[in-house]
Amino acid sequence: MKLDSLDELRVFVQVVHSGGFTAAGLVLGRETNVVSRLVARLEARLGVQLLVRTTRRVATTHEGRLFLAHAEQLLRSAAEAEQSLRQSVTVVEGSMRVAVRTTTTQFGFVQDLVGLLQQHPQLAIQLLVSDSEPDLVAERIDVAVRIGDLPDSSCLSRPLGSVRFVPVAAPAYFEGRERPATPADLAGHECVLALQGRPQTHWPLVGPRGRFLEAPVAGRFACSDVRAQADAVYAGLGIGLRPAGEARRAVAEGSLERVLPGWSLAPLAVHGLLPPGHTANARSDAVLDLLKAAVKRVG
Repeated sequence: MKLDSLDELRVFVQVVHSGGFTAAGLVLGRETNVVSRLVARLEARLGVQLLVRTTRRVATTHEGRLFLAHAEQLLRSAAEAEQSLRQSVTVVEGSMRVAVRTTTTQFGFVQDLVGLLQQHPQLAIQLLVSDSEPDLVAERIDVAVRIGDLPDSSCLSRPLGSVRFVPVAAPAYFEGRERPATPADLAGHECVLALQGRPQTHWPLVGPRGRFLEAPVAGRFACSDVRAQADAVYAGLGIGLRPAGEARRAVAEGSLERVLPGWSLAPLAVHGLLPPGHTANARSDAVLDLLKAAVKRVG
């Protein structure tokens, strides 16, 4: 014996509580013959008689009274499960793992998370900070940040905005040096390069009126860690690429200078990645909103 749905249980319980099929049908908004047919189908499936029908009322058999207690408990459990699920969609609670890039943490995202945790005491977050691409399934990640092209996978994505990297250098770097006037002049300068298997040799720059060119670059320092690249730029080692939001702030503070104003890397789309089969919930939505705000500050 198996139960195909809770519908038969709900109808049976309501018939008992209402004292008849017609009264139960009025409560449930269903025809009397439909109510009677569902109870009969339940009895046939169980192989026992649950109700004694008379012209005046309906009464439970001994088996019916035993089954009623279990049916009511099953319906209560189902209602509690439904309420719990509904709550998870609307209430920010539970635990989650979030994977972000190093740059994201430099623009107030951690402070945003702290505020979220303080606002929602039932929320717990594990933050993974890395510039490598995480495996959402293997690492049990609920939300991750992807910059650039989206992976060809079953992961879900949510647009967060875009980030534009611009060439900058510390004022100390230009002591005794001429500033580059054109992208081609970068070849004669010390550049801080990203290391992805091998150092960069060109920067794909977009300039006035959408002009695109591959500017040759070279330098004695290449690094796979964006924080170390930033440290080298701020220390005056050479010209590097920093997010536009960071550059604006650093130029205002006097710690960096814009190089080749009007030129930058093409904007890179930023997405929030969600694991396959993700269902909407309030905690993921809240973190995605914070990431969108952080991307706006970065880019």
